[in-house]
Amino acid sequence: MKTIYLIQPPIEDFYTTPIRNIPLGLIQIGTVLKSSHKVKIFDLRYNKKKKINPPEIFKPLLKYYHEYNASPFSLYKNYYRFGYNTSEFVKNLDQPPDYFAISSLCTTYSETSLELISAIKNKFPNSTIIAGGTDASIRPEVYFGAGADFVIKGEGEFSLLKLLKAIEKRERFLESIENLVWEKGSKKIYNRTSLIKDLDTVPFPDYSLDGLPEYIYNGKRHAMIMAGRGCPYRCKFCSIARTMGYNTRLRSVENVVEEIAEKVKIGITSFDFEDDNLGHNKKWFNDFLDYSIKYFKKDNLHFYAMNGITASNVDETILTKMKEAGFQYINLSLVNPEPAIQKKLKRPFTTSMFLEVINHANKIGLPVIAYLILGMPGDTVEKMLNAILFLASTQCLIGPSIFYITPESEMYNELKEKGKLPQNVESFRATCVPYTDENFTREDIITLFAITRIVNFIKYIIDRKPQPAEFEIKDHKLFIKNSISGSQTRITIGLALLKLLFEEGKLYYTGKKTRNYYPLMEENVSKKILRKLFDTRWTIKGYLTSRSLSLSQLCSLI
Repeated sequence: MKTIYLIQPPIEDFYTTPIRNIPLGLIQIGTVLKSSHKVKIFDLRYNKKKKINPPEIFKPLLKYYHEYNASPFSLYKNYYRFGYNTSEFVKNLDQPPDYFAISSLCTTYSETSLELISAIKNKFPNSTIIAGGTDASIRPEVYFGAGADFVIKGEGEFSLLKLLKAIEKRERFLESIENLVWEKGSKKIYNRTSLIKDLDTVPFPDYSLDGLPEYIYNGKRHAMIMAGRGCPYRCKFCSIARTMGYNTRLRSVENVVEEIAEKVKIGITSFDFEDDNLGHNKKWFNDFLDYSIKYFKKDNLHFYAMNGITASNVDETILTKMKEAGFQYINLSLVNPEPAIQKKLKRPFTTSMFLEVINHANKIGLPVIAYLILGMPGDTVEKMLNAILFLASTQCLIGPSIFYITPESEMYNELKEKGKLPQNVESFRATCVPYTDENFTREDIITLFAITRIVNFIKYIIDRKPQPAEFEIKDHKLFIKNSISGSQTRITIGLALLKLLFEEGKLYYTGKKTRNYYPLMEENVSKKILRKLFDTRWTIKGYLTSRSLSLSQLCSLI
């Protein structure tokens, strides 16, 4: 039985969301292959973090990201490698497997995938390397240049199996293998692409595959689930339909319930739906929730939809069932509340629909995280600030996201035509603030992002009414008088910095604690936006409660 290593490379950035890094695609492929091949998964992104020097293109960002900032308004701190060093990984391989299959999902993080492919090819020049994932599907020629022998374009569960069988039978003609890109002499051959029509034929992802760690979220064993693939919408900033199709393909409700039941038996009780468009078929979603309530209520399951749900996909009945089934909160994608911008972006719902969903969720006690995108082409500082203050006055938490560039999206193509793409794909990521124009600067976006942090902190204060420790601010030093816990320290620092913000109109951050005080430095933010913030009448409502405070009430409270 031949051996294949399925590898998720590390990434490098100022932050990552670990629980969303589960290599679901590789797990599904490994499950398909395990009956005919010896499979081992290497999640090189798992449970390891090391501070490293950022590339030159990121160094201008260090004026905004502070290593020792203890403020709850802190953005990011250091640049890290999340995962194992690719060179060390390859160095420690004594013998190559028969095949390496390497996943590369995001274009902006492709460098570590390409480094890994090159390192493997340099050490084992006769090895067979297969690349897959969204970026490899979009830019297969880049992966061939790094040393890949084949690229699987799009869905790979069955295409990879067919490729391995063809290689093992020494077949010379590979044209019949769907989704395969390969080289015939000096020519690259792009085979016909297709999507899996019946997703029930894909085996349930096996979380016991060799090498796969246990994933834990909020104290529970955790797994990702995809109940469907594809999206019928045409949002300008998104390209998922280019690889997963413009129609939603759904597994049967029974199939998804059976997978959950199988995982519950081995102790997995936390599930994140990573569907491209969960709930687009409301009948399917209603039926699934009914099954879950009927069969799993005693198991105390936790459900999430971290990839987001659009307001048009849920109603009062569905929200009520979501809460009863075990959804801990709802990630509701707003993007922007401005009707003209929504229309331009081709969003599938209106702000009134969004508010209706939030009101229903508030009534039944289902927390809402509302997602906003800052720094998108066509937006302005005034509109983005209004969007933040709109969500500030709404009972929800703000999930801010800085616009990042997605290759093959309509917006990407427009920027490319106008010559406004960054030269380096590493700069496409959100932490780099990849897009600016005459309407806003990088500093403007950083300032607006910080304001969302401030608003969310105030929402926490409104809900929890925490008691800060006694503090004193003197000569740009913050003295906290009592020995307190880490969380209380963070709350105290936040309230102290809010006090300075309201009194001076300046935003400060902390340096490294020295003896008994934190040094305070002024943030590199837009003073014009801060003035605009205080010149605007606004209120902030809690995240978990409907209690609200006006700006004047906040000032007097602090």
